[in-house]
Amino acid sequence: MIQGLVFHLIVTMTLCGVCIHPGTTLAATQPSKPTKVEIEIKADGQHKEWIYENPMRYVFVHRTDRTEGKKAKKEVDAMVRFLHLHEKAKMEEMIPLLSKKYAHLEKVSIRLISEKNQLYTWTWDSQLKKELNKNENRYTEGN
Repeated sequence: MIQGLVFHLIVTMTLCGVCIHPGTTLAATQPSKPTKVEIEIKADGQHKEWIYENPMRYVFVHRTDRTEGKKAKKEVDAMVRFLHLHEKAKMEEMIPLLSKKYAHLEKVSIRLISEKNQLYTWTWDSQLKKELNKNENRYTEGN
């Protein structure tokens, strides 16, 4: 009876396109991890950086203090999760999150290099946004 159930399970998994080989873990089926992430934030008069480089280099910089290793990994992983950072992330979704964490957000720069060696960048600058808004208001007032 057990052999029949195992056979049925294998046939069902095969028909559904699921293939599990010995030694394969569920992590192998998860989305790939980027090969590099750099997050730079200027806010509240401070400068912070979170850096990850594959396979296991983590760096966290706050002002002039630089941390590497396990403590930096914790900081980097927390920020990536906080931002929900992935290849299709949108700055329009990240800025409100960061604005809640940092009262005076000035500048954000994010670079991600995927496992396929594709570069993704996001930038935001409060001064540039103010200038664009001011120019937009001038244009609409003139019409």
